[in-house]
Amino acid sequence: MYFSNRIEQEKEGMRVIGLDNASIWKQLNRTPYLFHHTLANHPLFDIPRLLKLAKGVIDRGDATKFALSVEGDAKFNSAPLQDRLLQAIRRVDEGGIRFKLSSLEELDQDYDHILRKTIGEVEDLTGLPLRHEIGLSGITVFVASPNMVTPYHFDNDTNFLFQIRGEKDYRIFDPQNRFVLTENEIERFYAGNPMAGIYREEVVESGSTLFHLTPGTAVHHPPLAPHMVTNGNNVSVSVSMWFALSPVVYRARIYQANYCLRRLGFKPLPPGKSRFRDKLKNRTFEMLAKSNPASHEELLYSGMNRLKAPFNLANRMIRRTKSP
Repeated sequence: MYFSNRIEQEKEGMRVIGLDNASIWKQLNRTPYLFHHTLANHPLFDIPRLLKLAKGVIDRGDATKFALSVEGDAKFNSAPLQDRLLQAIRRVDEGGIRFKLSSLEELDQDYDHILRKTIGEVEDLTGLPLRHEIGLSGITVFVASPNMVTPYHFDNDTNFLFQIRGEKDYRIFDPQNRFVLTENEIERFYAGNPMAGIYREEVVESGSTLFHLTPGTAVHHPPLAPHMVTNGNNVSVSVSMWFALSPVVYRARIYQANYCLRRLGFKPLPPGKSRFRDKLKNRTFEMLAKSNPASHEELLYSGMNRLKAPFNLANRMIRRTKSP
């Protein structure tokens, strides 16, 4: 009864994002910042409900929406997903468990409602016509055992991480600092390497921002902002709401073209140095990409994957001819 009442209250107008510091939203996609929200301990993000959603995804055979692993347990990680899910329910408090469930907005309309409502609130707070520039958006939930560490990496999206249960430290680095994040790292990321960011001790010394997240707090990190996460001594449930803006996708295609040009021995200009070259690079990969991408991966990588396909096929054929 409580669950249905709360959902109805939200549909009647309960806010997701707090208004205690509305001025920070003018910094969207420029700098990371902390804000408050009303989703702490929300029933939509209870672990039993999330596991039920995960079971439905596994039963339908949609492996792309669900990932589950245990650190240092090869036997567990090689078991069928259904078996791993049942074990995870029992072992999440013990340690080493991490699971991610993506595209919640496609699995249940209540999650889609929260996503749309949140995007609308962000648009109102920033004064920007975001919904006209959003290509794709989504909700991903992360459940992790105590003291789990998410390695240093970066993402393409405009991202908001809402802490629902437990605590964690979230360290974010400046994506504009080319000592921290090099052109080569960005190009490799857009070529298809999600862990292209290289962590170095000097990176920490160059400056970063540490946020301590508790239930009811959230952090915004801009596109390409490297970050690393450490859970507290508790099970953590966090929810990522993200969207991909058309200017960010435009920039991604320029980096993909630069990656290819660099592999051919050229020294391409970074985005923003030549409007003509930027337009030409974007147009090339826009033509290669799928016109109606069904996922974030297709939006970003379908053009690059089509370009790579003949070379990948040739490499497979060479390996076959060399095999005994």
